[in-house]
Amino acid sequence: MGAALVGFHLNFLTQQWIATRPLAEQNHLLEYVKWINAEMEQEYGQMGIFLSGIFGLCDEEKEQLHLISTGSPPPVVQTDSFHTIEIKNSLALGVISPANFSVNTLTTKTWKRIIFFTDGIYEIQTPSKEMLSIPGFLKILDKLEKDGLFSLVNLYNRIAKEYSYRFEDDVTIFMLEKKQ
Repeated sequence: MGAALVGFHLNFLTQQWIATRPLAEQNHLLEYVKWINAEMEQEYGQMGIFLSGIFGLCDEEKEQLHLISTGSPPPVVQTDSFHTIEIKNSLALGVISPANFSVNTLTTKTWKRIIFFTDGIYEIQTPSKEMLSIPGFLKILDKLEKDGLFSLVNLYNRIAKEYSYRFEDDVTIFMLEKKQ
């Protein structure tokens, strides 16, 4: 319930920003994340609540994706294979009011898919009582692709089938796929 209320608050703040300022350029994305961070720190900082996530802006014309990570796991990009992209200055929202964030710009020319996920993915407990980890997640992605079965639905089904009742945290996966 608490996460839903914080999510609602974040949505409210985003709508407030969009109503008064543009978000169409990467420098506005950076201003937005700094503003959201200050609002979250003011509202929730005393309670020890923080948010992790990733904010992005896609520039289709320039074939670029601008990302700001706020304490989230690194996204996975598929070119020929799957690999993670490290994002610099990745601090959670609501922890430090004057935090420095960086816009990380990626080209979209060479990627097929980009996958964003919560830390619940690598915290999944394997049958051997270890954490799945990011390399374990990458192995699942590679296997689905190798078998010609890659889709977000198949990925969720595979994780649910093999690791159900072994989740320590919520599991969310979001994917952008390039049009063929």
